[in-house]
Amino acid sequence: MINEWAQNVAKALETNSLIDSEEIDYYRFGLELIIIVLLKTTGILVLSLLLGVLIESIVFIIFFSSLRVQAGGSHSQSPLKCFIITCLITFTAVYIGRLIPINYYRIIQIILIISSLLAVYIFAPKDTPNRRLDAEEKKTYRKRSLITAVIASVVIVGIGYLIPSWHYYGNIAALALAFEGVTLIPINIKSNFKEVF
Repeated sequence: MINEWAQNVAKALETNSLIDSEEIDYYRFGLELIIIVLLKTTGILVLSLLLGVLIESIVFIIFFSSLRVQAGGSHSQSPLKCFIITCLITFTAVYIGRLIPINYYRIIQIILIISSLLAVYIFAPKDTPNRRLDAEEKKTYRKRSLITAVIASVVIVGIGYLIPSWHYYGNIAALALAFEGVTLIPINIKSNFKEVF
C-alpha cells in the first residue's frame, strides 16, 4: 500500500514534468521513507498519548532518532515490523526509565552512555542493502555519529546535574542511545545484510 502511494505520487510528478523519468525510482523510494516515518511517528505519538507518556516518548524519539540518522542500524523487513519493534523499544525505555532508582540513576546513565559510545565507536556507521556507503561516506557518518553521541551524552549528564528532578527524562534519553547502540551490533555477519528482524 505504501509502495503504491509513493509510486502514484512519483508518477504524477513525472507526468507533470516535475521530475525526470530516470529519477522516478529515487523519488519513489524517498516518498516511501517519508510516508513510513510519518505513519510510524504519528502511531507512536498517538499510542503515547493514550498511555499517558507523550513527553517521555518524545524524549526517546529525539535522542534515538538523532543518533540513528547518523549511525544507521538494523532495519526490519517490513514497515509493520518496524513499527512494532519501534513501539516496543520506545515503551520499554519509557517504563525501564521509571524503574531506575533515584539513588543510582547517575551511574546507570553513565553505564548506558559508555556502552552506547563504545558501540558507535566500534560499529558505526551501519549501512543497509538499500543504502550502501562508500569509504568516504563511512568516514563522514562515523565522525557525525561520534559527534552526535558525545553531544547527546553531554546533554544527558548536564541536565542531570543542572535539573536533577528531570533524571527520569535523562534515563529515557540514555536508554535511547543504548538501544541505538545495540542496533549497530552486527548480530549475524554471515547473513550478507539479511536483517535479523
